[in-house]
Formats: sequence, C-alpha cells, structure tokens
Amino acid sequence: MATCDVAPEGISDQLMFSQLFFTSRLSPLVSPKLPQCLLFTIRSLGIALRPPTKRCRRGGESARRARLKKKFLHCSLINARSILSNKSVIQHHIIFHDLDLLAITESWLREDEGDEILRELCPAGYVSLQKPRVGRRGGGVAIICRDSIRIRLLHLDYAATSFEFMAASLTINSTCFVLLIIYRPPSSKPSQFIDEFASLLEVLVPAPGLLLIVGDFNIHVDESLSSLSQSFTSLIGSFDLRQHVSDASHVGGHVLDLVLSRAADNFLSKCYVSDLITDHYAVHWYAKAHRPMRPVKAVQFRKLNIRDSGRETRSSSKLLLHSPRTRTKGFGDRAFSAAAPRIWNSLPLELRLLALFPYSSRFSLTQFRCHLKTFLFRNAYGN
Repeated sequence: MATCDVAPEGISDQLMFSQLFFTSRLSPLVSPKLPQCLLFTIRSLGIALRPPTKRCRRGGESARRARLKKKFLHCSLINARSILSNKSVIQHHIIFHDLDLLAITESWLREDEGDEILRELCPAGYVSLQKPRVGRRGGGVAIICRDSIRIRLLHLDYAATSFEFMAASLTINSTCFVLLIIYRPPSSKPSQFIDEFASLLEVLVPAPGLLLIVGDFNIHVDESLSSLSQSFTSLIGSFDLRQHVSDASHVGGHVLDLVLSRAADNFLSKCYVSDLITDHYAVHWYAKAHRPMRPVKAVQFRKLNIRDSGRETRSSSKLLLHSPRTRTKGFGDRAFSAAAPRIWNSLPLELRLLALFPYSSRFSLTQFRCHLKTFLFRNAYGN
C-alpha cells in the first residue's frame, strides 16, 4: 500500500488523491477505514461529506429550526417604534427569517395612511392588518402574515384606556387560533391596567379554540420583587396562562415583550430572542400549524342498520355467537339469549381502517353493551 508521508515532487494534490483513492478502493487488504492522510487530503480538496446523524438528519440548531418550519408557523414579535422609519429593517427581518407571521407594536401609523404604508412594506405573498392609535401620536399595533393564512379581524365589544389591543382569528391547515396583540404604554396606571386586562381575559380565555397573546407590556416580569410584576404574574396564573419568553427583550436587560398561551393548549414550540430591531429585541416562537397524526387501526365490525350488504371477510367465523339450546316460545332472558345471537350472526362482517382518537366522546363499553342489547331485543321481538 502506498504511503503518504511526503508527496513526490511534481505531483499535485489532485493526482495524489486520485492515486490513493483508487489504490485503496481496489486493494482487498485495505480496511474500510481510510488512512488519516487520505482523509486530510479529501477534506483539503473540499469534497468531504459529513457523516449523517441519527435518522439521516442533519444536526445543529439551524437544521432543527428548518425541520420545525415544515410543521410549525414561524412567528415573531417586534417593537417597531415607527414602521415608516424602520421599513427596510422590518422587511429584512421578514425575508431573512422567512417568517410566517409578524406581530408589531408601536407602529406609529396614522389612520389615513397606515394601510398604504403596510402594503408597501409587505413582501410578495404577505397581507397585513393594523389598528392605529386614535387622536394621539405613537402607539398602534399591526399584523403581517402570509396570504396562505386566513386572517379575520375580530371586533370585541370591549374598550380599554390603559392599553391598546387588536384581536384577529387566523386559520392555517385546519388549525384556528385567536391572536391578541397588546401594547401597554409606560405611562398607564398599573392598577388600572391589571383590572382592564383581567376583564379582557374573562372574555377571551373561556372561549373555545386556541389563544395566543403577545405584545409589549412594559412590565419587568423578570423582577420578582416588583409589585406590578407580582400582580401580573398572579393574574395570568389565575387564568392558567403560560409566559414563554425567558430572555431579556430590551436593551435595559428586562423582559418586556411577552408571549402568552393557555397551559393546556400546548401548541407553541421553542421561544427565543434574536435581532435588535430598535431598543427592543425580536422575539421568535413556533406555533403548531398541522393536524396531529392519529394512529390508524384495522377494526372488524358488524353493521346494525343494514341497507346494503357489505363484503364479508374470510375469517367471519371469529365473531360468531353460539345460540344455547333453549326454548324460544316465551319472552324473557332465556328466549332473548337464543334469538339475539342469530340476529348478530346474520349481520355482515366488515373491515375498516379507523383513526384512533385520544378521547371517546360517544359511548363507554357499558353504554355500548346496553345499546346493543336494546337493539337486538327490539329486532327479535319487535314484531
């Protein structure tokens, strides 16, 4: 076998690699493991392939996030502090991260020109909704999402003076959830905000469907000794809401931008903080946007309501009931025990693939037996 300590003069790296590769490949005495010098040559030429990880998947954080995008909505929350002044930054944020949904606080858009500015901001394939602050400058919230997501503005019969909000219904891949965007100005009274936010939660939390609450609350939830933080944490805990942001979302080192959902919903994946947009960092998370796969099982059954006879399976004798030897002239349990098996055995046996649901919403086994006995008794003695 050729050694590769020193390359001969006049022989390039490519030629040396070619000789070593074909020599190693054709020699029956060479083990499948390549020599270290040959591996070094392959890597230096830039043609080495990394070995696959488990289940033939690429490893690393970027690969994990790429897999999540196939089944989850990639969502983000930013504090824009004027969309008009940071239009290019927001566009780059949407395109670079390939976002499916972007929630914006402090849009600073006016009612007369806000929709037009958002249309110019949206990349191709995106739509937008916004709710500006009325009567004063600043504030305002907005949503930008892909046009494949059906979005509808919800008009709640509720008014708040301590914070601004917008609610929308979003549907994608048979998954529907309500998105509530909150912006609380730092100047609003804490006690008034807690009372008004609690009243809004009383309307939204008991409603059916998934619920997602995001926004800039201007509350230092990371300071456990703060009275406002304690009141807010106690409030969301009383409604069984979970707060997902753990890293600082502001340059001051505090967690101000929050992502809330019901603890029982369990439809959010990893939440993290990334780019510095203004004096706030962008918050990212993944929301489930697919119907969960249910296990499928082959079930043999007999139709009770027969209109057209189905195809019988070969092993139809497995579910046959045997009639006991008894008189069938009178009524009662003994007569029914003789007639019921004959009716049951006359039903055609069918095979069907059924998706198994985690909870049975119709009948328990005891209820099913009662319904079956009632049905067979009526058919046996209904005439």
